[in-house]
Amino acid sequence: MFLLAITQNSLKSRLYDCTVNEFQWDSNIYTLVTDDLLSRVSTDSEGFKLIEAPTDNCILVEIVYQKQTDILKIYQSVMSGISVYYHINTDGEFFCASHISLLRKCGITIKENTEVLPEFFVFRYIMPPHTLYKNIFHLPPGSTLFLKQKERKYYIAEHEIYIPPLSGSTSVNESQVAQIAADHISELLQILAPHQEKLAVLLSGGLDSSILFKMCQNLYNTTETYSTGYPFEDPELNVEKNYAITASKAFGTSHTYYSATHKDYLDGVIKSISCAEMPIHHMQSALLFMLFESGIPEEKKFIINGEGGDGQWGRDTHYQLYLSYKTPVISAAHALRKFNLIPKFMQLSHTIKKGRNLMAAIDTVQRRTVPLSDPDNIVWSSIKYGDEEWVCSYFQVKREEIIRFRYNTLQPYYDRNLYDLVSLMGLLGYVPITTSIWSKLAESCKRIIIYPYLSLNVVDYAYSLPWDMKSRKRKNVLRSVAHHLNIPDFIINRPKTGFGLKKPNWAEKSGPFECLIPLASKVFDEGEIRRMHLKDEGKRQIFWNILNYAIWKRLCILHEPVSLLLGELNEYYSFYASKT
Repeated sequence: MFLLAITQNSLKSRLYDCTVNEFQWDSNIYTLVTDDLLSRVSTDSEGFKLIEAPTDNCILVEIVYQKQTDILKIYQSVMSGISVYYHINTDGEFFCASHISLLRKCGITIKENTEVLPEFFVFRYIMPPHTLYKNIFHLPPGSTLFLKQKERKYYIAEHEIYIPPLSGSTSVNESQVAQIAADHISELLQILAPHQEKLAVLLSGGLDSSILFKMCQNLYNTTETYSTGYPFEDPELNVEKNYAITASKAFGTSHTYYSATHKDYLDGVIKSISCAEMPIHHMQSALLFMLFESGIPEEKKFIINGEGGDGQWGRDTHYQLYLSYKTPVISAAHALRKFNLIPKFMQLSHTIKKGRNLMAAIDTVQRRTVPLSDPDNIVWSSIKYGDEEWVCSYFQVKREEIIRFRYNTLQPYYDRNLYDLVSLMGLLGYVPITTSIWSKLAESCKRIIIYPYLSLNVVDYAYSLPWDMKSRKRKNVLRSVAHHLNIPDFIINRPKTGFGLKKPNWAEKSGPFECLIPLASKVFDEGEIRRMHLKDEGKRQIFWNILNYAIWKRLCILHEPVSLLLGELNEYYSFYASKT
């Protein structure tokens, strides 16, 4: 946790419950707030440095002020996981903090940014630098801000963004690539050697987490793993539990599968949104909060997490792109389109349950050939969740307006290929939002999450590799890394399972989230919420987004106490329990 404020008046009285360093240079007062988890501060007559770092050689955020040049530099690493919010008020005073609550304490008025709501309801999150908070911005990963002042007012002089390497030659040796990739991924784990007894490895049983566990096992003889799952999931649909347990048996670990109650989970949703200060777009986030809080031994302070393993190494979208560039598929797509036969072919494919891969590839051809400014372009359409038609109707916007902020954010990368653009939407968007949420949840439990797949060396190396090699199979390079580590074939080859709820009727009436509807209806029309009680996936995601948004608005905009919402939930839960 940190705060930097450069103001004309002291803020100490507002920050009475924080660890505060305050000093004055020239006409400005510099206020630094830190904690004892990640923060380190050094000051001298020439300026100051504030860093957020789990270890000395793993800096996540660095803020440096040099009095001689009067330049303030703020750097956010690619793998940070720490929110870096910033705001300049009308007086030119500058504020930068990891938590919105700290900005509120400084006297900044916290308002909702209604302009980005269409984007949120379709994509489930707001892509940095924009946020759900009006006039408060979120520094993208890998970025550096340089600030100067003129006539005692601060302004952003320069904003350096992260530009990943361009992919290299296709003539690379896959075996060597696997070795180099493995070495890069393990570098960060090796940095944690002094803390090896404090490491906790999350094991979902998928490819990404299995690689990280195997590396920890090889380095530190790690013998314990952890996972969790939804308490209201149908047992036969709980694929992730089966994946985790079968993987732990294969690795010979002592595995803890943390089971919470339905009520615990609903409490966890409210507490998680409060801690994260943003909607928790992954349903899994509340589970992780409970796992961090109660399912992992207290002495395990460093949590190894596999987030970031998809974007640079190949998502399903990259694989579909790869297939779509094959000549036979392109020829078939053009032929079907020429004679307007695509709808009929799709209907036939659905009826006879054959040709799905071909149809997916044809669909990808269509979505990659429209302009990037078109909402149907694969860069946007591959990660849509909420029902776009409902969003356009409810907010009275056109489809192009939903992507306008994202489109502008990608402008410096327009010359990159589609593979890179799809990847960058993750690296600059849903990945930093996910890691920010999860890191805050862990921080609230006095824990630190480490994301090895997002270390700069790993990301740089991944982007330097040709997509033809990375995409010829799903996560082709990581599969090779897994083989290199002697991970069992059944783990490498089994289908990827998502972290979402598999229960098909989760958004229907009397489903597991019914008790949250009365809480949400305090700020969102209940009739509109209940119109989302449908089996349609887009409507179900709108339902989840509404619940998230409404609870976030009550907690973070209206500033209602967590205890109030938890009390309401207790009342409604007891009522519904008595009826069943």
